Parts: sequence; C-alpha cells; structure tokens
Amino acid sequence: MNLTPPAKGRLLASSSWFLLAAAGFLYFQLFLPNGTPIFLVADHWIFLQQAREMLQGKVLYLDIFQFTFPGAETVFVVLLKIFGAKVWIPNAALIVLGVGLAWLTTAVSRKVLSGSNALLPASLLLSLGFLFWHNATHHWFSALAAMAGLAVVMSGRDGKRLAAAGALFGLSTWFTQTQGGAALLGLGIYLVWEGQQEKEHWRRVLVRELIVAGAFAGTVLVTNAYFAWKAGLGQFLSLTVMFPAKYFHFQKPDNTPLAYMAGLRYYHYQWWERWPQAFFDLAVPLVYPYFFFTWRGRSQFLSDDEKQRLVLVGFLGAAMLAPVVSAPVEYRLCAVSPPALILVVWLAGSARGVGRTALRLLWFAVLLCATTATFTTARREQMGLNYLDLPTGRAAFLDREWFHEYRWLREHTKPGDYFFGGCYVYFYFPLKLEPPSDVLFVLPNGFTRPDQVSRLLEALEAEKVRFLMWQTRLERPQDYDQADPLGPLWAYVRAQYWPAVTFPVAKDQILERR
Repeated sequence: MNLTPPAKGRLLASSSWFLLAAAGFLYFQLFLPNGTPIFLVADHWIFLQQAREMLQGKVLYLDIFQFTFPGAETVFVVLLKIFGAKVWIPNAALIVLGVGLAWLTTAVSRKVLSGSNALLPASLLLSLGFLFWHNATHHWFSALAAMAGLAVVMSGRDGKRLAAAGALFGLSTWFTQTQGGAALLGLGIYLVWEGQQEKEHWRRVLVRELIVAGAFAGTVLVTNAYFAWKAGLGQFLSLTVMFPAKYFHFQKPDNTPLAYMAGLRYYHYQWWERWPQAFFDLAVPLVYPYFFFTWRGRSQFLSDDEKQRLVLVGFLGAAMLAPVVSAPVEYRLCAVSPPALILVVWLAGSARGVGRTALRLLWFAVLLCATTATFTTARREQMGLNYLDLPTGRAAFLDREWFHEYRWLREHTKPGDYFFGGCYVYFYFPLKLEPPSDVLFVLPNGFTRPDQVSRLLEALEAEKVRFLMWQTRLERPQDYDQADPLGPLWAYVRAQYWPAVTFPVAKDQILERR
C-alpha cells in the first residue's frame, strides 16, 4: 500500500496518539497518579528473585531451579543492574510490554485492516485483557518477539526479512521454549503454501525454509549457550526439556487441558471480569477453524496480496496457539491472542449485511471494558489503599489481607534473612528475603520432586531458618494416586515450628522455629 506524504503523516499521528492512550490506560492500572506502584501479587516475582540471585553469583539451573529458558531472568538482571532492586520494575515492564504489543499488533493489522479498525485488535487486547496485564510473565516477552517476527514478514518474504523473522522467533523461544518454535513451524507451513500458490520451484521454497530455520537455530544457540555452559549441558537440558515434559502436567488444573475456562469456574471474579475472560476463551481457539473453513467463500473478493497476508496471520496465529492448547489458562490464551484478534476483526468486518454492526459492537466492548477497568481501579484506590515502605520501595496495596502479611514480615524480618514461602513466591524479592534452597516454592503434587524436598529440608536445618509460611493446601495432596512429596517436609515443620501468626481470611500461617 503506497501512501502519500499527508496520508503517512495522519497515519503516524493516529498511531502515536493511540499508543500514548494505551500507555496511559496501563499506567493507571499499575500506578497511582503520584507514581506509587500498585503492588502486584503475580508470578513475575519468580523471575525478579532469580535475577537478584544471579546478581549475587548464583548459577541459574544449578543453584537456582527453573525450567523455562533464561530470557525473562536475563532481562530482569539488566533492569536490576540499571535501577537496583525496585518494587516498581514489573509494573513499568508491563507498560513497555503492553505498548510494544499494541504497536506490533497495529502494524500487522494495518496490512489487512483499514482505517480506525486497524486499531481495534490492539484495543481488544489491552481492554478486554486488562486482568492479564497484571503479570509480567515470560509469556508476554515471548509474544512480543513472536509478533515482531510476524510484522517483519507481513511486507515481504525476501532473504533478509526471513532471516530477521527466524531470529525473532528464536528470541521468542529464549523466553518460552515452545512459543518461538511454534511460530517457526507456522511460517514454514505458510512458505510451502505460498510456494504452491506462486508455483515456485521446490528448491526456492527449501532455501527460504533453511534461511528461517538457520536464523532461528543460531539465535537459540547463542542466547542459551552461556547458561548451558555455566550449569552444564546435561543439567540445562534436564531442567528445560526433561522436567517440563515429565512433570509440568502435575500442576492441576493450570497445566492441563482442564484449565480451559477454569478461571470462570474456580476464581471469585466479578461479572465485569468474567465476560472478557469468556471472550478470550471462545474467540482465540475458535477463530482459526472458522477462518479457514469460510476462507474460500470470502477470498474471492480479495487481492492476491490481501489473501497471502491473511493466510500468513492465520497460519502463524494457529501455530502460536498450538502449545497453549495443552494448558489453556486465560492469561496464556491472552498472550497468544493478537493474531486471533486481527482475524476476529477482519471476519466481523467482512460479515455480509452485519459487518458494520459487528465492528460497532466490538468497539462498544472495548469502551465498556476500558471504562469499567479504569473506574473500578480508581474506586478501589479510594476505598482501601494501604501504603507500605518495603526494602525495595514504597508500594500501594489494594488487597488488605496481602498488606497485613507483608507488613508483619517487614516488621519481623530484615533484608538478607532466610525465609521460605511455602507455595508462595511473592515475598522474597519485595522484602529482600533469601530462599534457603534452590526452589522458591513447593506444591502438593508431582510438580515438586522428592529430591527438591530433601534439599529444602537440609537447608532449613543447616540455616536454622526462623520463619516460614505455610498454607493449608500443602497438607492435602492434589494427586491421590501419587506419593505425597511433601510428607517429610510437613513432618519436619510440625516438629520444628509453631504458629507465630495466622491470617484468617487467606488461611495462611507464618511459622516460627521453636
């Protein structure tokens, strides 16, 4: 699409204003107007704590248990070296990730959608997915790199663009093992399809495939080589390949197909939080079969370039979804949703007779969700804000129960003290507490291995850890056909610790050594 200079100027201006609005929307979900971060109880504290331990000289995969590739930890290591250990880092990272994904989603959308509707997929991602923007997990980093790869090949598939896409998919793999490889597979399938449509010689198609695969493999090797060397190749592969293949599914329901729509069934969300989740649960997995099933009837009105771009989005999006199907938690579906949202908007706009109405309904959903999220956050801030000065900086707590737990620990511990959080990972980094062993948490199922429990018991005894947190769920194995991995730990805890404080709402206990 060739644009005149005035048209390019208007396009740049609209994109800039949109991204500025996206940054503002995310900011007021994650920070108070005075700049104080809203404390987020989420998995990103795993990566921040592990990054902090790496800066202390510990070796990832050897002294620190982790089963994902080291991309997220490396990013946070860099941020900690620049800014120090600050509680606001994950909030700021989420804004950057959100604006980056909005920009890339819009860049891809403009290749298949026109006018303001090109902004609709990113708007759906940010507004209906706002719940999932409260966790700076590795999935978002991986999705950002994968979408960058898709954006590169939307305008052409010459050698340089294919090499760049392959490298970006390799970077996506650096954060989540399966995501970049899935995107690579999707592009590979598309290149075969495109070669058949263009009647290209198979050698030309093969060369393209080798360019992408070579750039991908080179990036994966370069980004992981140092960590594999430090920990030992066998140990690296044991944790990043064998462990997830053998034990990942023991964490139920989140890491199994039972996670599909589980958030709607098990968690206490309000109505305005449930229907956006249902949208992602339904739209993301169902749009691809519907798109390809109705493709022939719709494609006759498109130019060859438009057909190719839409099919490219379809193949890569379906491939990015594939690894998530085995554990379709809503935030994972949301992370891989940008290509699906682009197709949702395109299908809505191309629906005969009702296209304009369908697009208006989607825009209304964006406005409703964005307004509700902003209003609800502002109201919660007015009704129940609690400030706490942590060793990593001042934070505002919207949840009173978490505030009480953090305040108690801040008053009874000091930075550098050993502490174990039970099944929680949220206390180490904000309070600068040290885990006694290589594992940050344990679970009452096969995800936690007996050798990990043994090392934890040895460390608790050797370091005479004064405080640990215990949750009642740790006393009830989730898989009754499996040996309880926490039996020895529970026996040790009962013998060596007594309750120092109980938090009745959360049913958490902080135990003190006798």
